[in-house]
Amino acid sequence: MEYLGYVDRNNHIKIISKARTLIYPSHKDAFPLIVLESLALGTTVVAYDIPAIKSTYSGIKAVLTVSEYDINAMAYKIINILKNGFR
Repeated sequence: MEYLGYVDRNNHIKIISKARTLIYPSHKDAFPLIVLESLALGTTVVAYDIPAIKSTYSGIKAVLTVSEYDINAMAYKIINILKNGFR
């Protein structure tokens, strides 16, 4: 894992499309566009089940949610994706 800081738009798309998962640990959001972009590029998302995620992405199999603040469940889902791929 590597923190890249600011990434321009062209590289942003390349990075997301190569990622195995997007970790989205936000506690508050209105409409998380990065989740939509990740899904469009075929990247699985792991996020807290905050209202913005539940209302917008409920029922989408590639968006895996865990209870808010449950970092152990989030870590488990991420590790499972990295070891086994998305199922």
